[in-house]
Amino acid sequence: MTFDHLPPLSLWREHEEAHRAFWREHEEGHQAFYAEPAQPPKPTRPRKRKPTLAGVSRHAARAGIEVARYEVRPDGTIGVVVGKPVGASDVDSDDTTSPDRSEWH
Repeated sequence: MTFDHLPPLSLWREHEEAHRAFWREHEEGHQAFYAEPAQPPKPTRPRKRKPTLAGVSRHAARAGIEVARYEVRPDGTIGVVVGKPVGASDVDSDDTTSPDRSEWH
């Protein structure tokens, strides 16, 4: 069996050296990419969220507070009026007229 179809041994050594040099550079670049940043990132503050009506009612129910009504103000704050809820039978029934729905269209 002859090895005439293979390149000379000197070419194999050059190829091997080039291959090692390539992987050395690749590993150095890889280590630089995944290295620790120069300064640690600043800690983020938790976002201040406005309370939702559902969240406020849930908190009141868990605390065992009887709520008469909730007031949602234009600035997004929610007021809680504590007391017995007023039913439909307790409200003055002077306003028995139905609303004018012709203006809705």
